[in-house]
Amino acid sequence: MKIMPPVQKFMTYLVKTIDVNQSVSQANDLMRKLHLRYLPITKAGALVGVLTDKEVHMILSLKGHDSSDMKIEDFYSNDFLKFSPETLMDEVLSNMIEKRASCAIVIENEKLIGVFSEMDAYKRLLDFLQSNAS
Repeated sequence: MKIMPPVQKFMTYLVKTIDVNQSVSQANDLMRKLHLRYLPITKAGALVGVLTDKEVHMILSLKGHDSSDMKIEDFYSNDFLKFSPETLMDEVLSNMIEKRASCAIVIENEKLIGVFSEMDAYKRLLDFLQSNAS
């Protein structure tokens, strides 16, 4: 009988964050520089939400607005999935599918420790397929 692994085995560690008071333009610059698709948002050091690259692209495409004046606080989503690092992968994936979420935030003792994204799932699936190929 195989044991279901926890999310901490597959998540991305060393996650960068940005404060809600920063501009969307600054978030875009950070996400491009680090090749991020998801950027956790903090307020006074506490995790409050997530901003996606798709949201940033949509915001920056708004005509008649100066992106340097648009604050993250006005655009981020505070509706995100969060799990402990010990949460089993079947629970994480089931919730992501049910909520149609492309990422889940991993927290321990109220601290952000990682992100599990659809890219992490794709990598794991590819590893599985390659290791089981004839």
